[in-house]
Amino acid sequence: MEMLCDGCSMVRREMVSQSTGPHHKPVVAFPVLGSATDESASPSSSGSGTLGDTYWAAAGMTIDAFQMISLHAVAVVMFGQSVKLGIYAVALIDIPNAKSPVKFVHVELGIGVAVDFDYGTMRVEGQLSPKSFILDPNCHLTGGFALFYWFDATHADKSLVSNFVFTLGGISWSLGSHLSLSGEAYFAIAPKVCMGGGRLHTAFSAGPIEAWFDAFANFLINYKPFHFASSAGIYVGVRFNIDALFIHTHISVEVGADLFMWGPPLAGRVHVDIKVAKFDINFGADKGDEKEANIEEFYYLVLQASSQQSKSRAAEEDRALIAEGEEDILPGDLNQGHTFLATSGLLNNSSSTGRVQNADWVVRGGSFSFVVGCKMAVQDAQLVDENGKVVN
Repeated sequence: MEMLCDGCSMVRREMVSQSTGPHHKPVVAFPVLGSATDESASPSSSGSGTLGDTYWAAAGMTIDAFQMISLHAVAVVMFGQSVKLGIYAVALIDIPNAKSPVKFVHVELGIGVAVDFDYGTMRVEGQLSPKSFILDPNCHLTGGFALFYWFDATHADKSLVSNFVFTLGGISWSLGSHLSLSGEAYFAIAPKVCMGGGRLHTAFSAGPIEAWFDAFANFLINYKPFHFASSAGIYVGVRFNIDALFIHTHISVEVGADLFMWGPPLAGRVHVDIKVAKFDINFGADKGDEKEANIEEFYYLVLQASSQQSKSRAAEEDRALIAEGEEDILPGDLNQGHTFLATSGLLNNSSSTGRVQNADWVVRGGSFSFVVGCKMAVQDAQLVDENGKVVN
């Protein structure tokens, strides 16, 4: 393992863009890491201009293991106007080893991590280099992954706090001049839904004859209320091109089928396409048979989407077996669905040094005012006293 630490009083603009904005260049082009895959690269040649009142400190390392794995990484901390953390790495994998004249696997993976502590964002991205291949240099590996997470911070977007999304996404293989194979896949997960899918395409061409095979699949799952939708399909075709004298035409035949499924309740449709005819086969329950959520279920869904997630989960577990139509449909803390904000006249309680959630307010009666909000839509509101009688 080799480690190098360095620092400077000014920050290059390229480093700032790599840490705060979308990547328009591969990680291997990042300063200091460029030499990991290109010996002619000069770390000091990249970047233009500086930013005032902004400083950085960096630490880098190189790790070699088993003569197959090599990792070059650098961590950058920027501070001054704001605090940002960036981690950039290039991982190289060679099988059987890096010095072998014939390699069965060569992978170059660029990884970038950027954390903005002022705006509450964390981004983790990985991307395969076009030089990556498996089994044969013409069988290229493509794709990457990304993880985004939003946390609470000074300038954070409160509507995005605690949200996250994770995506994962093939091969491209040319088997000579007549046959090619390509494929891709993707996967994404978020707090409320997840989705994924893939596609495979094979093509053959020899003179006037062409043939192809396509297969794909996609799915989407909503956690609560639970619901899923998916689609898959297979298509096979062949075409014969005729070029004789002044005759230029082609004859083609293609057969395909698509499967669409959704639920619960499980249902779906099969679509068959045989060129000369198309027809559908339906199975399962009709979409109109889906059960609608009642007011209580909808109420708890709204609470789960609010900032008081733990309270709403506990209340939901306690009331999971409530019969439909029961008069008290909103049990537990009556204020769990409301927000209270004092806008004026609020006094500090000098007798208590700590802050207790939902504690009584000490206010100045002449100027006190407050705002009451509701986490779901309401039709009307009433003011009641301690005995439950309507005051207004």
